[in-house]
Amino acid sequence: MIKTWYVVPVRGGSKGLPRKNARLLGDKPLMSHVLTTLKTVDKPEQTIVITDDEELEAIAEKEGVRVFKEPLTTGKATLDEVCLKILPELEGLGAKKDDIILTIQATCPYVSANTIVKARDILKKEGGGVLTVMDDRHLNWTVNEDGKPQPLYKERLNRQYLPPNFRESGAVIGSVIGLFKKTGTRINEPINIVEIEKKEGLDIDTYADWAVAEHYQNQRKILVRADAGKTIGMGHVYRAITMAQEMAQHELVFATKNIEGDTLGRDFLMQYPYKLFEFNSDKDFSKFAIEEGFDYIFLDQLSTTRDYIRDLKKSGAKVITFEDLGTGAIEADLVINDLYKISGLSKDKQLYGLKYSFLPPLFQVIDPQQNVKKTIDNILILFGGTDPLNLTVKTLESLQSLKYKGFVTVVQGMGRLDREINLDDYQLEGRVLSNINNIAKVMREADLAFSSAGRTITELLMMRVPTVCICQNERELTHSHASQRYGVHNLGLGNLISNDTLQANIQFVIENLEFRKMMHMRAKEAMDGHSNRAVIKHIANKLGDNSL
Repeated sequence: MIKTWYVVPVRGGSKGLPRKNARLLGDKPLMSHVLTTLKTVDKPEQTIVITDDEELEAIAEKEGVRVFKEPLTTGKATLDEVCLKILPELEGLGAKKDDIILTIQATCPYVSANTIVKARDILKKEGGGVLTVMDDRHLNWTVNEDGKPQPLYKERLNRQYLPPNFRESGAVIGSVIGLFKKTGTRINEPINIVEIEKKEGLDIDTYADWAVAEHYQNQRKILVRADAGKTIGMGHVYRAITMAQEMAQHELVFATKNIEGDTLGRDFLMQYPYKLFEFNSDKDFSKFAIEEGFDYIFLDQLSTTRDYIRDLKKSGAKVITFEDLGTGAIEADLVINDLYKISGLSKDKQLYGLKYSFLPPLFQVIDPQQNVKKTIDNILILFGGTDPLNLTVKTLESLQSLKYKGFVTVVQGMGRLDREINLDDYQLEGRVLSNINNIAKVMREADLAFSSAGRTITELLMMRVPTVCICQNERELTHSHASQRYGVHNLGLGNLISNDTLQANIQFVIENLEFRKMMHMRAKEAMDGHSNRAVIKHIANKLGDNSL
């Protein structure tokens, strides 16, 4: 049976970063990170630490691995020479010529068990040598024999179109022992490479490298589920992306449920540079979460069940849900509701109110309206991504009946693009927009807005735009932010509002300047000082993790 011997060289001296192998990275010495990983790969007695330092020897012994004391690890001898010198001791432990020797650099703390196993298995199958590499495609130059600069590329191309070019990471190098003994080098034919990402290839040599290592140490693995579609709307994925931008320093994975014949959610999420997992059922999603392992799971999918949340927590992750009115809220570690409060859920387990809403980044940059105009010259209509009750048309018809002469802007969501709007049909002047990136600017220009009771209301409040709300469904009736308390004129459920009632309310708001000033003032009071970063800090405090 072929055995693998894992050799980890650790020197006591280091000019770039003194005593780095003993220095604490997180809660343990730098060298212990690799040793901990190796214990998940193979038997501890097959890991050998080579060192010239008594403190490092003690750390290795505490990890339960073998230690060889060697003075050749002073930096002058090559690692090949060191490994050749300790080969007799390996043979004394039972190492044979068909066995494998893998050197693992302790200064590469994030090399994964998967990479080490992959290198080992390649050698078992192919023989020869193996080494880890990183993609290093750049427009590189050299200097020729005459001392003149010379390009190492044939044509100038964007990085992704350059031919593959790898550099050794040094994290893992190995060979079959018999070949190594014969050639004196671990680099033997056939040479095999294992490509790794930057994190795994990080080799700590300077204080700058250490700062990067600490960044990775504080990095969390986060799974965000956000479902979307013509029926459930786009609000979930909009919020998920906004939240992700505040946690971009972490490793983020998005997940969305496949809905037959409806690719709205997937198409939207694919525009962003995050890993995307598509699934067909809650069971598939839970399986993925458990297998991949995450620190946190954020769920933006409305109601959940207790069994579903319990399954997710088997992964060891903390589970955070949004607007969760299901029984799963009881099992979740935290529930975030900017729209309504969940009765029966303790304060420790929920964040409730407008201050916990996530807004697109532009809303943090563009200044809101400072004053209310005397006349309504610009009306904005935006009823979400799908507008299932077709409230856009209902509002346009009312404006037509009122013979409104100002400018109208209609924003159509991705889910209702099949219902074309032509303002000429309503004798109205204006424009129809869709899939826009500057919605904050569009809102700020409006003198009056019409919207359903979703997250758009919060955005309009942030811009201090007087807003008339018409609810799409009974759930929206529970959204406390769409109320007079915050300066929103809520007319109730859209399919119960007659055309006469809608027209009368529109006329009232247009003609009543003092009422609009009150709406503006209450919006200002509700949203002053709001920021997405502050919301993340509130979440971090509740979860007891300042790294978020």
